[in-house]
Amino acid sequence: MNAADLEIEVTFDQYSAGRHPEDGTPVIGESYFVIATAADGRRWAHVRRWNNAAVVRDVDAEFGAYVERDWEGAGEAAAEKLAERVRAAGEINLAHWDEIDPAYASVAYQRSGIEAERALMDRFAE
Repeated sequence: MNAADLEIEVTFDQYSAGRHPEDGTPVIGESYFVIATAADGRRWAHVRRWNNAAVVRDVDAEFGAYVERDWEGAGEAAAEKLAERVRAAGEINLAHWDEIDPAYASVAYQRSGIEAERALMDRFAE
């Protein structure tokens, strides 16, 4: 697929990295990845992701477990580097990309029927 016809950008999802070993609070991390968006709103996410947090257990007998975070933004920088490589290549190989929900309110979003499907799921979830 021609990357010149796509908007290539870095984004992130939040994920649960576990619970803090000392107080049990949830550790929420960000997972950075590259998405490609077509003019009609169809989107694909690259399969490579960079997570920025993890609960590490049994690190040290004295200090025990701790939360490891990517404070320098290495994951986001790696995703930006991949995005630049995709832009420079001028095409994407869909074998390395997963189609995801279309961009909100786009033509593809409206065609997909996502709103009706989610409304139906919400109605019967109660």
